Amino acid sequence: MKRKITLLLLAASTIFSLKSQVVLQEGFTATWTPAGAGWSEVNLSTSPGTLGWFQGNSTVFSALSGGPNDYYAANFNSQATTPGGISNWLITPVVNIYNGAVFQFATRTPAVPTASIFPDGLQLRMSTSGTNSTIPTGTTSVGPFTTLLLDINPNLTTNTTAAVSNGSVNGYPNAWTVYSVQISGVTGTVQGRFAFRYFVNDGGPNGANSSYIGIDDVSYTLPCGASVMSYTTCANTASTLQATGLPATTYSWSTGASASSVVVSPASTTVYTVYPMVSGSLCGTSFDATITIGPGPVINVSSSSSSICAGETVTLSAVSPLGNYTWAQGSITNTFSTAQTVTVNPSTTTTYSVGSLSGSCGGYTSVIITVAPNPTVTIATTSTLLCVSGPSTAVSFTGNGAQAYLWVLGSATANGTVVNVNIPAQTTTTSASYQQTLGLLGQDANGCISSDIFTLTVAKNPTVSVTSTTASACTNATVNITASATNSSNASTFVWSGAQSGTTNPLTFSTGATAGTKVFTLVAKSAEGCSTTATFSQNVVVCNTNTTTTGLSEVNGYQETAIFPNPFTSEINVNVLDGKVIIYNAIGQEVMNVSVHSQETINTADLPKGAYFVKALNSNGEVVKTVKLVKQ
Repeated sequence: MKRKITLLLLAASTIFSLKSQVVLQEGFTATWTPAGAGWSEVNLSTSPGTLGWFQGNSTVFSALSGGPNDYYAANFNSQATTPGGISNWLITPVVNIYNGAVFQFATRTPAVPTASIFPDGLQLRMSTSGTNSTIPTGTTSVGPFTTLLLDINPNLTTNTTAAVSNGSVNGYPNAWTVYSVQISGVTGTVQGRFAFRYFVNDGGPNGANSSYIGIDDVSYTLPCGASVMSYTTCANTASTLQATGLPATTYSWSTGASASSVVVSPASTTVYTVYPMVSGSLCGTSFDATITIGPGPVINVSSSSSSICAGETVTLSAVSPLGNYTWAQGSITNTFSTAQTVTVNPSTTTTYSVGSLSGSCGGYTSVIITVAPNPTVTIATTSTLLCVSGPSTAVSFTGNGAQAYLWVLGSATANGTVVNVNIPAQTTTTSASYQQTLGLLGQDANGCISSDIFTLTVAKNPTVSVTSTTASACTNATVNITASATNSSNASTFVWSGAQSGTTNPLTFSTGATAGTKVFTLVAKSAEGCSTTATFSQNVVVCNTNTTTTGLSEVNGYQETAIFPNPFTSEINVNVLDGKVIIYNAIGQEVMNVSVHSQETINTADLPKGAYFVKALNSNGEVVKTVKLVKQ
């Protein structure tokens, strides 16, 4: 179990005799309440939701220490369903605040994929206004908590970085991270409070930001004693020794100085001692600082990588006993930063230099960052148009420009230089084609990665059938040969060749004077560019020009059904038919159905004047002829 909060009100003499003193410590042992521990909370979100701060839930993540639920949390329910600004406060009890005191806590968010992160933000603020912790209404109000000690993810990014830079963290860590903040800028000893502020713009259940945060292991300590840093520097170079400590307000140096800092310029290695004093008495023990006189400063540069791919960044960090860094890119006169650590993004291999100078003592070093170009990755295949005849067609794609490849098609992936993909035909009725996208990641020998995307247009080959106005045509006659498309990828152009050439549909064919089988070849092409080839044979016979009294036309035993006259008045003659004749009026209603043997005369006296469709069927029920007749 975690220890309950302890607010230590010890005598000053007791505090001063210790190296450090814990003033406030909280582990949020379940079930913990702010009021029961002397804390307070207030939700000043735009529209406060169903939850303020609450006991942690191990189903999201477990506590840093103690039981799994032993931490305190806040989430998107700080704001109501209408998106708005979240400003949810958790405030400590009143404590004594000194320069050099340390406020420490742990925090984190859930570990989820970057695409699933709803950014969170947290502020640590301080008030030196005694017991006053009243915050005026409004998400932007901070009341007496005007000092911002630490700002975690102020820009609401999806980064999970934990590093602090200038009092700010550019992201929110998704694993427990402990932050320590040393108090400064306070005059003497004051009373005040610290506050956690869950601070997120556009938050809430329906907002673009805010998820879930936890805090754990909060402590506030007052170190008693002093600390001072040692240096290695050049002879007779001015160096500042700075003592820090709490609650000491005066210092006694072996040099005779009494300020918190002293400037020394030793010619040889020298040990300096500082005594932290409170009311004239020694607080803790003395501390030594050694100024070592060396031959000159040595600057060490470390980098996250010395070889990167184009477009990547690299972090460079310098270490020198002198501090005071100056970075240059390429030429040493091309300076760009005075920070100890820099992040650079070179486009080509570049030399970075850093110098360190204090007084007349200085040093210089450099590091080369090699930049490897990214590969040019391309996808090769036979065409950007795929014409599919069946349910799917296998297509081969080849990757170029790299050594290792990862193919991505929808949710499926594959490795290898060549990949065979079954591309399905378009199955919808609203479009004759669709776009199939294939992605490729390629990695070269340097480990650099590039990508390419290939878009394939997929369409069906048209399915066509060819018919003629008659199965057998007479010589020196004209017939229409018609092509019909039968699927959603309709043919839009037709090219006829063979017995007769043309680009019209139907093709009007003049049979000529020679009988026989006339063969046609048709290439039908869709608007997308897919084509189908079909052949058709037309029988052409020589017809006898002499007509018998039966109205039959005969040649070599060939007989053709005839329906006449047109127009007619009261009778229709039908020759060369064993079957039946069906007559339809202009609106498609059947008005007569007559059986016919060889030849018949059909009485139409009961039919009104107008247009009729006459269909002749043989004894097998097959339609052998259809004509349009007009009754006068």
